[in-house]
Amino acid sequence: MKVHKIPTSGTVPVEKIEIKPGGTAGNIARIAGLLGVETTLISRISKNFPPEYIKLMKDSGVNTDFEVLDDYGPVCYIVESNEDSVAFMYQGPMDSQGDLKRIDSKYVHFATGNPDWILNLMKMANGFKVFDPGQELSYRWSHDKLLEASKIADLVIVNQSENAILDYYKFREKIVTLGEKGCEYNGKIIEGFKSKVISTVGAGDAFRAGLYYGLSLGYDMNEACRCGNIVAALYISGETHKLSILKSKKSCREFP
Repeated sequence: MKVHKIPTSGTVPVEKIEIKPGGTAGNIARIAGLLGVETTLISRISKNFPPEYIKLMKDSGVNTDFEVLDDYGPVCYIVESNEDSVAFMYQGPMDSQGDLKRIDSKYVHFATGNPDWILNLMKMANGFKVFDPGQELSYRWSHDKLLEASKIADLVIVNQSENAILDYYKFREKIVTLGEKGCEYNGKIIEGFKSKVISTVGAGDAFRAGLYYGLSLGYDMNEACRCGNIVAALYISGETHKLSILKSKKSCREFP
């Protein structure tokens, strides 16, 4: 929902409503799939989950491994203004632990979800482990669980506000997204790209998809971060059709 200003109380008119299939992991997987990155999305979903979402994943080239439950959701309501956004999340099937399995992949990305399930999957996974708890960092992850995650993960990705929570924890590598300024990788600023802004919702997910596109091309992490900045800039401008240009070039060294 788009509003002029997010109120602290009372009522404001809604200027625009959009219903979009998404979610952190889903957005990352879909955009990465559009870029030609071989991707598998693992999640728990409702038996009433929208079939068009599953079709969207398949049409984007994403493999899916879903555990189907009776519970409703997950679903997220996002209220966005020009200055800020607020999210209301119902976890549904993602509230509890799912099936345990060994994941074998060059890169294994752990996004939002039940912390115990995430930790157990991380311990069992083979590959470079990326910890990305997102907004759930502030309300689902205890000190002990974060400490455990910091010992298992090879890389953590957070935004600036989330990074403030992680000061105590020593991760091997860290990426902090900085909005239009780009990102910071292990203390080094990698500048972003200027673009018009249609909506910033999902920009961080687009950055992560671009990061994996860069890594799939054999770039080092610094170059892959730059690629993430390019994809995020295209995404917030609504120019997602240009992702096909990056895919066809098999290069991410210049803004298309």
